[in-house]
Amino acid sequence: MQADIVIVGAGMVGSFLAASLQHLNLNIVLIDNALIVEPDNQASYQPRVSALTRATQNMFSHLGAWDLVKQKRYAPFTSMQVREQHGHGELQFLAEDVGVSHLGCLVENNILQWALTQCALQTSVQLIAPDKVLSLEKKPKDWQLGLASGMVINTPLVVGADGALSAIRQLAGIAIDTWDYQQQAIVCTVKTQKPHQDCARQVFLDSGPLAFLPLSDGHYCSIVYSAKNDEAARLLAMSDEAFKQQLNRHFYQELGDVLECDQRHAFPLIARHAQRYVLDGLALIGDAAHTIHPLAGQGVNLGFLDAAVLAEEIEYCLKRGLPLGNLQSLSRYSRRRRPHNALVMHSMTALEQAYNLKLPALVVARNEAIRQINKNLWLKGFFEKQAMGLTGDLPLMAN
Repeated sequence: MQADIVIVGAGMVGSFLAASLQHLNLNIVLIDNALIVEPDNQASYQPRVSALTRATQNMFSHLGAWDLVKQKRYAPFTSMQVREQHGHGELQFLAEDVGVSHLGCLVENNILQWALTQCALQTSVQLIAPDKVLSLEKKPKDWQLGLASGMVINTPLVVGADGALSAIRQLAGIAIDTWDYQQQAIVCTVKTQKPHQDCARQVFLDSGPLAFLPLSDGHYCSIVYSAKNDEAARLLAMSDEAFKQQLNRHFYQELGDVLECDQRHAFPLIARHAQRYVLDGLALIGDAAHTIHPLAGQGVNLGFLDAAVLAEEIEYCLKRGLPLGNLQSLSRYSRRRRPHNALVMHSMTALEQAYNLKLPALVVARNEAIRQINKNLWLKGFFEKQAMGLTGDLPLMAN
């Protein structure tokens, strides 16, 4: 089988890329190891949700995917509250301060994946699922992929969008740099006594950051509780009642008692960064290229920006009459994305390490810094634009 582009991984970022390219009338193959099913609005909330920036929401609207998301469920948040366990410094962002209706939106990952896949499959994109890539070999003009089903596909451009443990990255021999935070992120859905009032809340604890992210029902939040491995094991072993009491210590004033919590899930927190994003005829995007600490909720937004920039470079390549997958065009994608992703990754690591230091003088300094940012309109506006994803070398569809 011959294809113009093969995207391995039909998760959120891979499906986003396919949807971004579908207007070019290319023969695009999208491969995933799992079937994609339409989400049920009546089902319980999924444990994995994403905080979409305004820039990401703009891109979804451009693709027509946001209309599909709105058919399901989503939660716009109009304010953000960040504070530390020790001290009284609090940083608060309000949508009204920057003249927008909301700062971002919380959406379950399976809804995002479904909406993007629906957009991608409107034209010439072919979905092969469930199946997986077992072999990858460079030929004189193409890459040849061997699938578990026995299918063989030749293509001038392979895109690895197959997650943090990317088979494409490994088969292509691209090395990665890693940083193990020695932490686990515990995720689950909770019901609170008081409504969340469309506010995304985060507190930096001694064990790591705890976030309460608002969901579409005003009394439900998705939590992300990052903790050192030994503390995470203790939290996972707790009864539901004990875990609810643990959560009550931190946002009781704003949210009241935690009334319900569903099953807890955990995943290790490891930062990864591919030493190269591209080879001749091959590119990595999303978690296949980089993973970061979730404390600022930027991971998937970076992946969507990767996909949008790569789509721009592919379209530019076609308009110039250049062959698909030529290294010059792919290198331009890498130059636009890799330094930015590295900066965000290092910033998240530095922030996480800074909050790990518990010296009294540093605690006082951090609280004072937060107070000063909260009072300074220019600084606060700068951080609000960062949180909305409206800075840097943005693809056209993000504006």
